[in-house]
Amino acid sequence: MADLLQKQYMSVFSDPKSKLKKVPIQQDPLYHGLDNIDFTCDEIIEAIKEIDVNAASWHDDIPAKVLNNCAEKSGLSPLKKTHNMDSDQGSGRSCFTQLLDHVVSILKNIQENKEVDVIYLNYAKAFDKVDHEIMLKKLKKMGIAGKLFEWINDFLTNTRYQTVLVNGRRSFLAEVLSGVSQGSVLGPLLFLIYINDLVDTVKGSKVSSFADDTKISRTIEYEEDVSSLQIDLDKIITWSIDNNMDLHEDKFKVLNYKILSSKLLKELPFTCNLHSYKKSKGKDLLPSANVRDLGVVLTQDCQWTTQITTMAENAKKMASWKHSKTGQKSL
Repeated sequence: MADLLQKQYMSVFSDPKSKLKKVPIQQDPLYHGLDNIDFTCDEIIEAIKEIDVNAASWHDDIPAKVLNNCAEKSGLSPLKKTHNMDSDQGSGRSCFTQLLDHVVSILKNIQENKEVDVIYLNYAKAFDKVDHEIMLKKLKKMGIAGKLFEWINDFLTNTRYQTVLVNGRRSFLAEVLSGVSQGSVLGPLLFLIYINDLVDTVKGSKVSSFADDTKISRTIEYEEDVSSLQIDLDKIITWSIDNNMDLHEDKFKVLNYKILSSKLLKELPFTCNLHSYKKSKGKDLLPSANVRDLGVVLTQDCQWTTQITTMAENAKKMASWKHSKTGQKSL
């Protein structure tokens, strides 16, 4: 069973030798170089103490609980955090802020009698697909150099292996060919750097990303705006191929926020084609009535009924489960 799971995990890696990808040409760094980071003993002890005691051990078979206990008995004082800095991945605030900005932008356009189209993309196993060669080129372009670059290079490419543990039995070792570790602090940061230049591929449309959740939107006033959004979608698809990322086009969704509510206009045969888009290979991207965006259900009529209903149903299920667990009568 462990071997079968290992083969499944291996299947999501991107091909480092893909002939379709385009490795960036080395250029002068965009920013002043960052080449070193110093770590104190207290910082290392604090990091060890944050390891989940139930986490799997590496090939040295030292349990995480042992490492954690060693940190507790090291005799060094715990690190006192003096900065309150929340990363994009660790804070619900950034997720909420992005969603709020998106909704406010749509409502503002509608109040100005402007329509908005939003296309939701879907990357298959995005964190596991990050191409190491391309990643390192982008880091150099960002000004990462010296010991820091060597450290990240070793973190990504220094013959990393993975194994799967099932009921005390290990699978065979498999080399990690791509990807960044999702459970690490560095992994999500590297992923953001990797997709940072995605925004540069589009013109006029707005790209919003939170981790691997990406959407592209545009204000629609004229027929040309629909064509422009289609062009930007095509550019993002091309960017994904160039960067060895796998787009799950079957899961693409589009929301049309329209101000024309006339029943007659909706029934005209050409109306549905005014806001139509195509995926690669000419496949139609059909509009959706609603989309789950960062955990919140958004609808094309800008109403919150679906979201409220979903939350109420989930609350009832939780309440029913709690009553049944405590032996009380279910709701």
